[in-house]
Order: sequence, then structure tokens, then C-alpha cells
Amino acid sequence: ECQDGESDDCPAWPVDFRPNPEQACAAMEAKQIVESHVEQLSSCLRSTFRLREIEGLSTKETRKVLGLTENVVKSRVFRARGELTKSLRQSLQITSQDVERCFVK
Repeated sequence: ECQDGESDDCPAWPVDFRPNPEQACAAMEAKQIVESHVEQLSSCLRSTFRLREIEGLSTKETRKVLGLTENVVKSRVFRARGELTKSLRQSLQITSQDVERCFVK
């Protein structure tokens, strides 16, 4: 435990890493915008994208859930990303670099 003057590892002031209300609101709005664009994908692209990118399943897990080959899963995720990038860019009038940052893990 940290006691006064015993360690430099203890911060002098508590640090709050939670987003402030403005950041939380912006994140919620961004999530809603992306979700609305995901809904516009075809059902096969949408289900694959959701499992792989939103739910965080591996390619193998997604393949098993959907009964597809791994190559089909990879292809559908690639196509879904492309369609989302295009629709978000058009909708928000932003650069491709801004959109691509959304998909970087």
C-alpha cells in the first residue's frame, strides 16, 4: 500500500480516466451513425461483419456460426468494410483516412 512519502509510484492526485460528458455523447453519436450504416448492409454482409468486427469472434468462430468457409468470412468482412467506408464517407463528407481509423483495432 502507498503511504505518504514512501513511494513515487502513487499519484499525488487521483486520476479519472473516464470520458467527460461531451466525449461520452460524441462516442454515443458516432456509434449510432455507424450502426445505422451497418443496418444498410445486405444481410449476409451485416451478419458476418457483426460477428467478426462488433462481437469480436475469430474468423474460425464466425465460420462455424454461419456455416461458411474462412475465405468467405474474410471476403464478406472485406466487402462490408468497403461498403461502410463508402457510405460513411458520403454521409459524413469526411476523408478516407478518418473512416479507416474507425476500423483500426
